[in-house]
Parts: sequence; structure tokens; C-alpha cells
Amino acid sequence: MSAYDEILSSSNIVNILEYYGLKVTRNKCTCPFHNDTHPSMMVNTSKGIAKCFACGSGGNVVSFIQKYETEINHNAISTVEAMQKAIDIQHLNIVLSQNNKIPLTEEQKKQKTLSNILKDAITICENNLKTKNIDGERTLDYLKSRNLSEQIINNFHIGFNPTYDNITNNLLSKYNMKDLIEVGITKESKNDYIDIFSHRIMIPIFDQYGNPVGFGARVLGDAKPKYINTMATPLFNKSELLFNYHKAKSFARNYEMIVVEGYMDVISANAMGFANTVGIMGTALTKEQIELLKKLKCEITLSLDNDDAGKNAMIRVIPELLNEGLEVNVLDISKLEGKYKDFGDLQIANVKKEDVYKTKISAFIFLLENQYLQNKELNVDNIYNT
Repeated sequence: MSAYDEILSSSNIVNILEYYGLKVTRNKCTCPFHNDTHPSMMVNTSKGIAKCFACGSGGNVVSFIQKYETEINHNAISTVEAMQKAIDIQHLNIVLSQNNKIPLTEEQKKQKTLSNILKDAITICENNLKTKNIDGERTLDYLKSRNLSEQIINNFHIGFNPTYDNITNNLLSKYNMKDLIEVGITKESKNDYIDIFSHRIMIPIFDQYGNPVGFGARVLGDAKPKYINTMATPLFNKSELLFNYHKAKSFARNYEMIVVEGYMDVISANAMGFANTVGIMGTALTKEQIELLKKLKCEITLSLDNDDAGKNAMIRVIPELLNEGLEVNVLDISKLEGKYKDFGDLQIANVKKEDVYKTKISAFIFLLENQYLQNKELNVDNIYNT
């Protein structure tokens, strides 16, 4: 049996579809290759194929990956690369022979090493969270206090790092110190090497293709700073990333992308049923991030923090988005009864998804209410001077 056939016989097409954010229900899912409003891609698990009966697109595990990466992710890959990705996604116990492999450049080898370090670090932190000890239980208690289920915690690969040397010591048997420092896991301190993230909840950050590139980390307690991100590395450039874009893009394409501030906002929004949500991770929306949004041919719904800083940020970015030809709306949660700053507050308070959607207004109305007509009383005498 060839490696190609072995991969097909060992695979489940549903695993691949769900990896790309396509929800399979009753052997159907929406087709990502055209503007599909009703699920028209049929899934045949016994044959291991998916085929859209509206546009004809689809394929088996390998050909679907290759088509999706090339056409949707704009990341043209070969059949061999698609085979390897099928193995990686499903953790198949299959090793491609040297005849099937494409030699990597030195730069590619370096990136693969750094990516593998992050994958192993994610696993270490996830396992820490599952360990029954005081720190693990405190972390789970905090996450549950934010109304986050075990499924959401697992979906976002949330973990915990308890001490200053936990990740570094675990990885040193497999990787060299120079690479641990370069990827932003370890730093030198007082003639010693320690973890950059310690006693923090660990939230992995992925690029648009689903490759790990860094971490966002929240302190467990009241220490400052509350949140920190991986520093700039060969893999991590915050201005070029949108948190959760790799998953949200399938739900947002030709429809709507909700843009929030931080990763906890995204996680809370997902817990409420907003799978089409990305986070800008505390930066102003950059040109690179706008380009990622434009790829999806969808409307943009802003929902930055419900405070002066968040509103001012939306006032600044709306003209930029409109100038790029994007349709822009705002979820103005200040219109809800109660004081909610962000999706974290909404999730904790069990506010219903449909009630949040009722606050959706056009960007024009938002600007009118929060900039042009703010603190102005309109009447017959002054309306022409407004």
C-alpha cells in the first residue's frame, strides 16, 4: 500500500472538515469554496470524501486539504505537503519516506523546530491544567468563574504554567537553549535561564494557517501586568496576526467577522456561540490585519471595549475600513440593560446571543451617535448648524 493510500484508509474526512471550522451535521456541511448559505457539501465517511453538489468542489482527505490551503488560505501546497498535513492534523502513525519528502531549506528547518517547540509547550501547559494540584484547580476555578466550559477550554488549548522553570526544564532534553530563547519561551536571568511566562494561564496564539506562533498569558492573581504576549520572534509579529483567525475565517467567509480586543473576549464570544470572532490583541487594527479581513469578503462588525478608549478606537478605525470598501457595523453593547465592558462580562452574566445581536447598528449610526451628535441637543432652532 502506498503512503497516499495508507493516509486515506487511516483518515476520517470529518476530522479534516472540522479542523477547517466546517461543522458537519447529518453528513452535510457548508461549502467553503462558494457563497453557500445552505449546507450543500455532502460528506461520505465510508468513502472518505466530501463533495459540493452546488459547485462541484470537494475531494478526499488529501485533495481537500490541498484545495483549501491553496484557494482559501492562499497557501499553495503540493500533494506531498497535503499528505503530511493530513498526518499532522490527525496525529496518524505514518511516516513519509524520503522519496515522498521535499527537502527543507535551512530557514524552513529552523521554523519547523521553533514551531515544534511551541507545540510541545502547548501540550505541557495543557497537561499542567489537568494535573490535580492547587495551582491547576485554582486555574480551572478561575476559568469556570468566567463561565467557560471544559469544551471551550480544550478547543482553545488553554493551559497553565506554574513555575519559573517548568517549560524550559521539560523542553531542554529535546531542544537547545538558543532555540528556546529565540522562540520566546525562555530568558536569561541572574546567570540562570527561566520561563518568560510563569504562574500564568497560557493561551496559544496561531497564525492564519493554524500554526502555533506564540502565547498570550494572563496572571493568576492580581499581579501586574495582567496580560503579556510573546515578544517579537521569527514566528510572532502581533501586527500581522488576528487571534482565532485560523478557525473563525470559515464561519465568517462571505458573511460576517466580529472584531474584539483580546483573546479572552474571543474565547467568551465563542462560548456564547459567536464562532466568527477574532481579537486584535490590544493593538490598533493594522493594515496587515485589515488585509486578512478583506480576504474573506465579509462584513466587519466591531465590538471593542465598551469604554471611552474602545469607542474612540472604533471611531478611528471605521473610516479606514470603509475606505477599503468593507461594510462595517458595530455591536453597541452600551444599549443593553446593565454595565458590560466586553464579551467576558456578557458571558459571565449569561446574556443571550440574540440580545447581543439586537445592539448591532451601522457604522454610520455609531459615528453619528458617538462623534458628530455627541452631547448635542437637536431642535428646530439648531438643526441646520449641527
